[in-house]
Amino acid sequence: MVEEAIQSVFSTAYLPSAEYLYYIGKSDNILIEFFETYQKQTWRNRCTILTANGKLDLIIPVKKPFGNKTKTSEVLTDSSLRWQINHWRAIESAYYKTPYFMHYNELFEPLYKNQYNGLLIEWNTELLKRVLKEFGIEKNINYTTEFKTNYNTDYRFTLSPKNKERDIQVKFPEYFQAFSDRYGFIPNLSLLDLVFNLGPDLNSYIEG
Repeated sequence: MVEEAIQSVFSTAYLPSAEYLYYIGKSDNILIEFFETYQKQTWRNRCTILTANGKLDLIIPVKKPFGNKTKTSEVLTDSSLRWQINHWRAIESAYYKTPYFMHYNELFEPLYKNQYNGLLIEWNTELLKRVLKEFGIEKNINYTTEFKTNYNTDYRFTLSPKNKERDIQVKFPEYFQAFSDRYGFIPNLSLLDLVFNLGPDLNSYIEG
């Protein structure tokens, strides 16, 4: 009996978390929500990294052309605030001493060094696809063609910084982080933490 392909729908996410990558790995076909009304203060335009001063949220400033009725597919990044330069400086400062920074920084740095004046969802998807390709995680990624509520596997709203009461469903093992001596192990950070600390072991780690 042939197993049915698993199709999952996700919100767009900026350099998403280990948990997000885990569910990507468990799915055959990935849909990124294109038609929802944009939700602020979510992973759609932010990620969390670990720095010398503790956890830090990197937040992409955005423009919503149609105010609160703007769809995620219409949200633009606001390049006037030099966020790319500031984000890369923070990323470099946090991870330049990690074992794999010099191996993988070129996956990201060129994008941050060229001013981007486009759609948030395209920026996020490009970063995600680069990481998946680099680590040989072959997935079909497409945007939704309409807004629906009845997907069988739906992570659009469960994977959210607003969902404070939800326990992380995947219990990831600890690994050495750059500032473990100060803060202990902090799970479920941005995929950047996995890329630069684990390198080629990222694949086996997110398999759970």
